[in-house]
Amino acid sequence: MPLSVRRKIWPLLTRVCDANPKHRFRKVEDFLRMLPAELPNPGAAERYLDSFRQWRLANPGAMTAIVLAVLLVLALGGVFGAYQVWKQRRHAEFLLACRRQCDAAAVRYQERQELLAGQLADLAGEAVAKNIGQTLQSLPDDPVARLAGYRELDLRLEKLARNALAPIPERASEAEIYRISDRTRGLLASPLGAWLSPAERKTLMQKLTALENLAFPRGMKLRPGQDFRQDTSFRGKFVYVPAGVFRRKNGRLIRIPYGFWCADSELRADRFLPAMGWMNGAERPGMPAAKFTWNDLLDYCRGLTVGFQQCGEIPPGYIVRPLTAAEWQWACRGAWSGPGQATAFLRNNSGGRLHPVCSGEPNSLGLYDMIGNIAEMIIPDSGLDDGHRVAFCGGSYEIPAKKIDPEKCSNYLKYQWLPPNIGTRIAIVPGSMDFFERAWWRTGPRETVFHGRHYELLVTNDHIMSQKSGQDLCRLLGGRLLVPESDEQLKTLREAFFEVGSFPVVIGGGLKNGVWVKPDGTPYRGVTLPELPKHPQWLLAFHRSRIECERMTHGCGLVCEWDEAEYRARTDRDRILRSGAFLHRFQIGPTEYLLVPCPVHSHMARRIAQLLGAKLAQPRSEAVRDRFRRELRPWKKLPVMLGGHRKYGQWLLDDGSVLDLELSLSGSIFSESLNMASPGLLGGDFCALQRAQAFLLELPRE
Repeated sequence: MPLSVRRKIWPLLTRVCDANPKHRFRKVEDFLRMLPAELPNPGAAERYLDSFRQWRLANPGAMTAIVLAVLLVLALGGVFGAYQVWKQRRHAEFLLACRRQCDAAAVRYQERQELLAGQLADLAGEAVAKNIGQTLQSLPDDPVARLAGYRELDLRLEKLARNALAPIPERASEAEIYRISDRTRGLLASPLGAWLSPAERKTLMQKLTALENLAFPRGMKLRPGQDFRQDTSFRGKFVYVPAGVFRRKNGRLIRIPYGFWCADSELRADRFLPAMGWMNGAERPGMPAAKFTWNDLLDYCRGLTVGFQQCGEIPPGYIVRPLTAAEWQWACRGAWSGPGQATAFLRNNSGGRLHPVCSGEPNSLGLYDMIGNIAEMIIPDSGLDDGHRVAFCGGSYEIPAKKIDPEKCSNYLKYQWLPPNIGTRIAIVPGSMDFFERAWWRTGPRETVFHGRHYELLVTNDHIMSQKSGQDLCRLLGGRLLVPESDEQLKTLREAFFEVGSFPVVIGGGLKNGVWVKPDGTPYRGVTLPELPKHPQWLLAFHRSRIECERMTHGCGLVCEWDEAEYRARTDRDRILRSGAFLHRFQIGPTEYLLVPCPVHSHMARRIAQLLGAKLAQPRSEAVRDRFRRELRPWKKLPVMLGGHRKYGQWLLDDGSVLDLELSLSGSIFSESLNMASPGLLGGDFCALQRAQAFLLELPRE
């Protein structure tokens, strides 16, 4: 029976069938009365369920197995669900770790991106650097794929870094040790060096230090990778600047293949003046040194080099000298560390006055006042052979800091005493003492050719040349004062002679009946002319690419002009003697001497002598000097310049022999420097002259 039916009749049947007769029905009526009025009619589902119950009662073991199976399935489902949750969580953590590693890699690549790009271009070429840069720009957004891209780049850079390493032997020559040290330390300090593992870097440094100890003994103060401080009296230090490469704004890669030690501040006057023996006391302690010439700076650096080497503080392969333009800009940029504090501008502006050294903020290397205080004299990119020229970098204290360009270099003259806003900064660099011989400057040509004519600039930084003295000097040289013929000619001469941008030089011509005329009286044509002067004193001069009428009577020099035949004949002895451009003439043996009246500085007098194939009169012996005194007695009050020069503490003649005289400065004195003076005669005594009103020319017989 279906269970629902059985439940209806089960009480009746159990009473009817009770084993105890007392519990059974006694009457049929009682039995009938207890029968249900109606019975349920179960459906198919109930019948199936009833069949299952009967099967379950009939098979109790199978039911237990089913229950266990169900429980097992439920347990497995729970485990699988938990695994899926764990798996999703692990994947999320993996993606987060990938993003973090990608962010760290992006910082590593972007931190010194410009420096790294320049280094890669230098080591592997512009194409490789460009390819790596494009790869970085095109990495996918998916963190896993992006991280894979970074790791591929890491492998490439690690390989490049290892290829750039120089093998480190146990022993080598000093020159080879310097090369290996510079290359290795430069790489380890560079962005690319970060791709070498810490263990590899440690091993390299151990081997490198052992090798460096052979060239830099432990007692030596100068050591690669470390700052150098001489003693407390120097009141400063030389900061180590590793080798490297940087890209200028014009795109040019500049490579510094060696490490050097750059002074952390500008050269102090209280260090420079006593070392030079200049005790004028005009400079306050702590102020930058200024008002000196290129040769004065060489003299100081050479003395410092000799002192360091004699004390064993630096090895023979290093010298003290001015920085080159590239070295200055590399140090100003902070080398591989980057600029840090905005390249050490003074806050706002200097107020139009000179500040003590270390007034500004240091850059990331610890170098003070690279920009914003005094400008600093350097060796130009063109090197030592650039004629009269040196250069200076950095900001003048007169210029607002925001207008300063760290890459800007301005030209300056080797013979010019620096004004108060230009000083210098020195460095210890690889080099030999030959540098000081090659760098010493006495004079040099300032010449060019235009349309078959020769031109020579003879100029100083002093207004000494009148039109009359210029004409006389050009007559002695066999040429004539420049007579401009076109603006094109003046533009060409301006490009050849940068000095005329600052100093007006005398040209030929004047005023006649209110018209500018040439020396022959014909009017000027084909060239832009200045307005007629409104002041009583004036000078027709070539200045800043044009003709100007200056409110003065003297210029800073002249431009002499020759045609080809005149230029070839300028050294002819008979022509020189026929010129009559001299005050006095005498002979000593076969040598002819001419006293030429012309205001000159020493470098200008030497160049005039070179152009004439002659030289300044050499006071080589006491007998010759006595003769000079006698011959020039009528011009006793006239400062007369002679041959010879001061070099590293000695007076020398042109042939290099020592001049056995002690000479003190006389006449017009611009500073206490003897290095840009020449021997001379004034008042019947031999002295040193920085400027003279005449010079004594020595003409060989042939």
